[in-house]
Amino acid sequence: MSLRKLASLALAVMLLALVALPGIAAAQTAQIVMSTPFSDITKETGADVNIKVKLINQGATEQYLTLSLDTTVTGWDARIQNVDWDYDISSIRLLPGQTEFKEIYFRISIPETAAERTYNFTIRAKAAGVE
Repeated sequence: MSLRKLASLALAVMLLALVALPGIAAAQTAQIVMSTPFSDITKETGADVNIKVKLINQGATEQYLTLSLDTTVTGWDARIQNVDWDYDISSIRLLPGQTEFKEIYFRISIPETAAERTYNFTIRAKAAGVE
């Protein structure tokens, strides 16, 4: 029986959407909350990891967000996907006022060849029109 190496994943959930929108008073800023209960995970090499991430719009206007994944890790299969269907997504629409929340998956396949160390991944959500 061989021992499997462990790879530690650090998921930083970052948000770049808390900004004043053009034509809206400063008091009415986009207020998007993105969270996950799991931000530091240790898993054996060769394993798949599926982490749910919740997005909520606490602002007063509908928001369209562009989603991206930042990492310096190469050779891994890491993606942002829809929770209900198995397809990649790069944008999402959120209705205002916490009337609903959306969940997405951060899915990653850890290669058998991964070294035992910490790997960092960052999910970014950027509001439309924000540079």
